[in-house]
Amino acid sequence: MPLRIVKFLLCTLVFQFHLMVYAATVTQLKGSKVLIDNGNDDIEVGQEFYIVGSNKKNTGSILKITSVRGDKSVAMIVRGNASAGQSLKLKPLTKSTAKKPTPEDENDLITDTPPATVYRYHSKKIGLLLNVMTNTMTAKESDGVSPTPNIEDVTMTGSSVGITATMDYPYNNWFEFRGTAGYEPFIVAGTAKINGCSNTTSKDCNASIGYLVGGGYARMNFFKNRFLIWAGLGMSGRFPISKTSTAIKTADLKLTSSYAIALGTDYFIDFKTFIPVSIEQQFLQSSSTVSGSLLSFRVGYGLAY
Repeated sequence: MPLRIVKFLLCTLVFQFHLMVYAATVTQLKGSKVLIDNGNDDIEVGQEFYIVGSNKKNTGSILKITSVRGDKSVAMIVRGNASAGQSLKLKPLTKSTAKKPTPEDENDLITDTPPATVYRYHSKKIGLLLNVMTNTMTAKESDGVSPTPNIEDVTMTGSSVGITATMDYPYNNWFEFRGTAGYEPFIVAGTAKINGCSNTTSKDCNASIGYLVGGGYARMNFFKNRFLIWAGLGMSGRFPISKTSTAIKTADLKLTSSYAIALGTDYFIDFKTFIPVSIEQQFLQSSSTVSGSLLSFRVGYGLAY
């Protein structure tokens, strides 16, 4: 066979192979989502692709396929960036790529077994949580006996249930801001040794306060997997919309504040839904006669978008 014909056949084979490798192309972008025209490629969920530049070399950017619909696919940008018209090259599975990805490689995604499962943890998230609270209050009571009244620090305890809406806004891969708004009743009761409650006529001391609460938290993410574990510090403003008490003067119950330490986890059900769970210790603003705190357990349902 003449050498010229052999060269022509080799060039044809190389060109056809080139078309097979770079058949898939980026067609649209929306944030970190990418729409792909599959071309002749057999694309599957969970595969990773290099983005190829005009010089046919890898740009260093990586996409991960999240869904396949006919001849179209949707992917998330795992690293780098993309633009319409760029070609894709399948990333081979090697020992190095089989290792757990670093936070830089993950960006706003993580993978779990099976590798086709993808979760969005570094994204804006909203949630609705049910709060179960254990409340504690200590009030200084006096029986008003003249000339020297008896004084007692009465400890009251109780439990209550509230509801809170949350919104998490990511600043970077490990730090988020959290905003909260909700209704949190504070209910306590206790028995004094002196007649110091209900205008010095009773030993039964209690308080029931319905608070509208709005707050902000600094939230730090420590472990990123299907369970996203975090810790945070926060402050809240509390406005009483209902109040009854035999232990304290209700006229003194006005806008107040509290600060909190929290530990929690977001358990991802699928790509963008999760179950938020947290436990928080809150300390209410105190005075010379009254102090209070509450331990709150929160659980609910969240959506990443």
